[in-house]
Amino acid sequence: MTNSHYEDLANELLLKAKALGEKKGREYAHTETDDDRLKNFRVVKDIAQLKTEGQAILNYMIKSIMSLGYHASDPKRSMNEPVEERCIDIINYVLLYYAWASEEAHTIRDTGDLIDAFQSRPPYPTQPMSEESKAELDQRVIDGMGQDLADQLSQTKARDIYCSHGS
Repeated sequence: MTNSHYEDLANELLLKAKALGEKKGREYAHTETDDDRLKNFRVVKDIAQLKTEGQAILNYMIKSIMSLGYHASDPKRSMNEPVEERCIDIINYVLLYYAWASEEAHTIRDTGDLIDAFQSRPPYPTQPMSEESKAELDQRVIDGMGQDLADQLSQTKARDIYCSHGS
């Protein structure tokens, strides 16, 4: 694929993601007068008894990522939603997660804690992982998405999604 063709595809996909994000943003707020883009995820957090709205967002994103994973392993397999729609959903979930993390970082700063979510170490390993590191990452994945979803996926698949380069 040429750079020019890639840029055309990327620009088209980002424009579609922005348009869909704006449309769904109104739906996520639940009412025309409510301006809370994350309201839907706040409700899901409470219903699913998750610790954070970020977990709710990631649960939705993981569903789309898993669908792409199935497609990648068997491109001829039929999908309920086209690859383009799954990619657009993932882009929007990344943006929603970033918005939530930004809001959370401001809350953390406002309370005087020294933790800043945007300055933590990267969530992916930079070199091959030992079995002990894999076990620690498994626990971070479970903590991040909630035990129920981790049980549904299996720790290995969840870790592979979280850390796509493998060991």
